[in-house]
Amino acid sequence: MSNRATLPDKVRDAFRGRAYLSFDELAVALEFSRNTLRGHLDSGRLPWHNKGIGTQRPRRVFTLGDVEVFWRRISNGAPRSRRRVAAP
Repeated sequence: MSNRATLPDKVRDAFRGRAYLSFDELAVALEFSRNTLRGHLDSGRLPWHNKGIGTQRPRRVFTLGDVEVFWRRISNGAPRSRRRVAAP
């Protein structure tokens, strides 16, 4: 695995002794804005679990495995944005 695909220590440290992180906790650990993280959620690149039984406003939580899958996806050249670049 390349260095680029290695999950940052800050993220691993955030999971130390914990089964999951909340959306806000993950955004801080990844040093992503909430909007950027939400974009990855909406695109399907970031897997998540619903904590509880709510369906209208799910409480999303993320396991270390979820974040490792996501990190590999974005590190292996998966598109990071839905923004289109105009052709020259």
